[in-house]
Amino acid sequence: LVDICLSRGIGVQSVAAPYSRLTGDQAYNSPVAFNRAFIWIALTGRILAKLCGSKKQGDWVALQRAKVWLKILAAVKPRLVIGIQPEPALCRACREMGIPVYDYQHGVLDKDDPWYGELLAKSVAASDLPHGFLCWDHPSANVLRAWAPDKGASVTVVGHPWFQRFKN
Repeated sequence: LVDICLSRGIGVQSVAAPYSRLTGDQAYNSPVAFNRAFIWIALTGRILAKLCGSKKQGDWVALQRAKVWLKILAAVKPRLVIGIQPEPALCRACREMGIPVYDYQHGVLDKDDPWYGELLAKSVAASDLPHGFLCWDHPSANVLRAWAPDKGASVTVVGHPWFQRFKN
């Protein structure tokens, strides 16, 4: 996807998932990392869980992670965010800033998938979902179409860029 964007003159800034060790020169397009901020939130969250309970801790952690993403987004100033399973805090931050965020499929999707078939469908608020899902094929898209449009998220089949690279 990065290659497609760059070939069309679209700038790309890769950001590593929290806790990633593959950053900078160790990964394609030299993703930047913000591990310290997320580690601090996780450690503080563990203490809060003991003091305040898991519900308050979970809400606090989600809010703090969204604040970190807001700072990252403010610094990078993207017009669009495409992620692989972008976490709810990133989606929330993007929505707050009016930046469209999309989840690009990166594996097989089916109705029994814990992330796409259960967690997002049943437990995540619409405000914490991406604006849409970009899928490889129609069977994958149909899994998401069972619930995503009801939560305001689009589902679009865009194909598989790695496969298309060799096919074309």
